[in-house]
Amino acid sequence: MGSFTYTEIENRLMAMPRFQDVGSRAARFGIDQIREFCDEIGNPETNFKSIHVAGTNGKGTVCGMLASILKEQGYKVGLYTSPHLIDVRERFRINGEMMPKEALIDFFDQHNVNLEQFPLTFFELTTAIAFWWFSLEKVDVAIIETGLGGRLDATNILNPLVSVITSIGMDHMEQLGSTIQSIAYEKAGIIKPGVPFVLGEIDNEAETVITKIANEIGAYQFVDATEIEEQPNREFVVFRDNQELNIQSDLNSPYLNTNIRTVFRTLNSIQNHLLVSNDSFIRGLAKIRVNSGLTGRFQRLLPNVDWFFDGGHNPQALLAVQNHLKAIFPNRNPILILSLMADKLTDESIDILKKYDQIYYFELNVPRALSFDRFIEVFPNSKALIDHENHYLSTLKYLKTELVLFTGSFYFYSTVSEWMESLSLDSSCA
Repeated sequence: MGSFTYTEIENRLMAMPRFQDVGSRAARFGIDQIREFCDEIGNPETNFKSIHVAGTNGKGTVCGMLASILKEQGYKVGLYTSPHLIDVRERFRINGEMMPKEALIDFFDQHNVNLEQFPLTFFELTTAIAFWWFSLEKVDVAIIETGLGGRLDATNILNPLVSVITSIGMDHMEQLGSTIQSIAYEKAGIIKPGVPFVLGEIDNEAETVITKIANEIGAYQFVDATEIEEQPNREFVVFRDNQELNIQSDLNSPYLNTNIRTVFRTLNSIQNHLLVSNDSFIRGLAKIRVNSGLTGRFQRLLPNVDWFFDGGHNPQALLAVQNHLKAIFPNRNPILILSLMADKLTDESIDILKKYDQIYYFELNVPRALSFDRFIEVFPNSKALIDHENHYLSTLKYLKTELVLFTGSFYFYSTVSEWMESLSLDSSCA
């Protein structure tokens, strides 16, 4: 019997300052502390192959796609992503399954003394846990998503098979800089000498910065002739190895075309390390949610109801999901149920949000949340959605036949999930 219970560990983790709650005060931008900690516990990050993924948008989806395809090929695949939406163990998965509670207990039982010697931030700690577990379980490969930026991110002690940057956009500017060039510089920090890198949809300014850094350190961009044609009903034809692959994905999210291309290029770049067949691509892209646990990306919330959740929170993502809705439902006006962090109400985001005729705003109970009072100053016709069962149930029932988008933050997901559960249990809404 260990000295810790799972409840004690969960409480300890949840008591730590987290970026979602207090922003930069929860972070340490640098890799010295986690490197020293991992040195002390035997450098678990060196015991498995890895794919390292950064980007403003799309990195979580690309990670889920990679994990799913590699699982279908028969590999034992670790997946480390953030944030978690409900359970902290969502961050750590092997072949789609969350880390068992017993494994988390074992980590703290074995390394609590080391944690006292090398105090870690929340994200540094979860990163170390991921590396330790993937090493312990002898995964064939781990897909590792950066937390914020890249150059000074805790995950950047890895030496991966390939580095991936999915996109560059204006987000987390307080930490990463206020220009595309400065953000590109931080993301490009995951590129390593002699290691291939793959770029998603990157504009010319950002690509210039990234390729300059790569040339200076001796990294090389992998580019192939992967071609993708989008068909009706969100089906895709991919041309690989002179074969035509018909792809149907269980995701229906923005950027799907771009993300599929990025995933093909990434896996093509490391075929000498991890062989992946065309059949595994097809099966893997059809089962992303079940194989990786990916949620919160243009996810239908209830069967037979046109309600969707998307965790997009920056202008690029908010615009993408808005255009996605228009493409799928050209003759309907979506209603927005929104929750934002205070730093996300930028001029660019405001312009995008003003295109919605009806907005309900929900104020999350975290210090970083944007208040309804501040939101209504900018959107005087918006309505507050109150977290009281009688209020939100009656409002949601009223909207049952409408096209509704819940968005603005991944941290909103757990609240929305609870609402959906209440609706499902409420017989008058059945």
